[in-house]
Amino acid sequence: RSVAWLEDGSILYVTHPGRTIRRVPADVGEGRDVWSSDTLNASGLAPVPGSELVLFAGCAAPCAVPALWALDLKSGEATFVASDVRLAEPLPNGDLLLVSSLSQVASIASFDRKAMTIGSARRPVLDSVGTIGASA
Repeated sequence: RSVAWLEDGSILYVTHPGRTIRRVPADVGEGRDVWSSDTLNASGLAPVPGSELVLFAGCAAPCAVPALWALDLKSGEATFVASDVRLAEPLPNGDLLLVSSLSQVASIASFDRKAMTIGSARRPVLDSVGTIGASA
């Protein structure tokens, strides 16, 4: 998923070849880059409801094992959150559903928005989750 619709109506998308995330306002005005990297490719955009955070999978080429990153849209800073995360989906209770690219297990973990960290305990909920790119 390389496109995400934010609560304010703006749209985020990953540009080709994946090293820049752009934001287009709800009124379809001029878009602007909110994050870019010389080495990481971004995919799997997942806005965290009620915040200015967007989760994404970041991976340096050749991408064997992506990592979870959190992008603060206010500052434009991306913070490393966890390794071996192909896809992250915020859940209504504030936890995250995480899909591992190595084990192909989907698990639930707590997420601290302020520290941008996940809890050490992951509760497996699904096994043999197929992934294509950064989608599950």
